[in-house]
Amino acid sequence: MVTDTPGLVLGVQTADCLPIILADRKRRAVGVFHAGWRGTLKRIVEKGVGEMRKHFRSDPRDLVASIGPGVQECCYEVGEEVRTKFEAQFAYAGSLFRQVKESDPVREKYPLLFLTARAPGHSSLPVKLFLDLVEANRRQLLDAGVRARCIETAAPCTACHTDLLFSFRAEKGVTGRLIAAAGIKVE
Repeated sequence: MVTDTPGLVLGVQTADCLPIILADRKRRAVGVFHAGWRGTLKRIVEKGVGEMRKHFRSDPRDLVASIGPGVQECCYEVGEEVRTKFEAQFAYAGSLFRQVKESDPVREKYPLLFLTARAPGHSSLPVKLFLDLVEANRRQLLDAGVRARCIETAAPCTACHTDLLFSFRAEKGVTGRLIAAAGIKVE
């Protein structure tokens, strides 16, 4: 959602997805966006910058952006299908994912217990895949023309800080919602 109407406040609710706020101080316009992996894949913030250009003649170099609290790379485990979709959309997708091979102390100490008939002779441990959703959206803002120094990304991870924030994943769906809001002051 975008607006340049003074007194109108826009808000977006999240509980792991990223709330992203854009503001154009020169044109007095704001936008709020909900960016989970699906919205990020559909380039929601790039489209948001485009909508602000279209409706308010906002110059991306004049925009300031804030990426609010959401699940961070440390906790945002996704499946291989998500990586495949991102690789089809973004040339830099490889840098957005981190793989972690699960470790098993028993398996490491007694590897022969886990010998199988499959080559190379051992079944492999599963690999966990983590997505850096913040960096994906930061890159989209940069690609849309927003200056790096005007993008704030210091918000905490919702899954790591359930004492302060709501996390759909960490709280198994039984949680509240955060709200990010922006508006233009009536003068």
